[in-house]
Amino acid sequence: MSSYSNINIGGLEFEWELDKGKFIFEGQDSVLFWISSAMKTLFDTIEEVSGEEATNLVLEATGFRQGLVVGEYFQNMSDIGIREAANLITNTYASAGWGLTTIHNLDLEAKTLTAHLKDSWEHKINEAQGKTKGGNFLPAHYAGIFTGLFGTNMWYEVKKYQLEGYEYSVVEYFPSKVSVTHNIHQLARKKESEQIRHLEAIVEEKTRELKELVKELSSPIIPVFDGVVVVPLLGKYDEERSEELLV
Repeated sequence: MSSYSNINIGGLEFEWELDKGKFIFEGQDSVLFWISSAMKTLFDTIEEVSGEEATNLVLEATGFRQGLVVGEYFQNMSDIGIREAANLITNTYASAGWGLTTIHNLDLEAKTLTAHLKDSWEHKINEAQGKTKGGNFLPAHYAGIFTGLFGTNMWYEVKKYQLEGYEYSVVEYFPSKVSVTHNIHQLARKKESEQIRHLEAIVEEKTRELKELVKELSSPIIPVFDGVVVVPLLGKYDEERSEELLV
């Protein structure tokens, strides 16, 4: 088998240089992963280490920022409009195995649109994980893309997830002040508040234990055996004085 080969599918170039261990997609170094095994393991491990909430935020932030790079790249191409760029991007992603995405109701003046995402790699991973709710990497990714294309911060709202039994996921996009940076800070503040509440609970518990101890020590007489009691003595012990008291 030749160490070098290339094919063109739908106007997109795929190249392999086996003697160098390289896969090239549209002129760029790329990598292929099995979705339901390798990618699933990656996502499972990240979630195990970071927790589900933090993992969702990491994926959302990463998806948005990657999309922003793509959107800004096409926005700088003066000979390509937003509609054409959107079509080129979704076709390219389909050829790369990202699933089928179609753009609907694209309003260039209002800067709004709806995306239908079907059989995406994220959906397949979530399905393999046994999740009941879809992920937010790709919804946020397209928010990043259209932020770059429109030059306005865009955000999203998932109306339907394919994972919930629908034919495809439905995501609406619109200008918004919400940003990944805001969400990161919000989670950080939430975690900080949770830690403070945890510490307050510990202090409250220890204070309650201390009060119980003081209450026990404050008892004037502590029975030990029949006919034998112990009287707590707080302060300096005076042997001569104690003997006088005993007499």
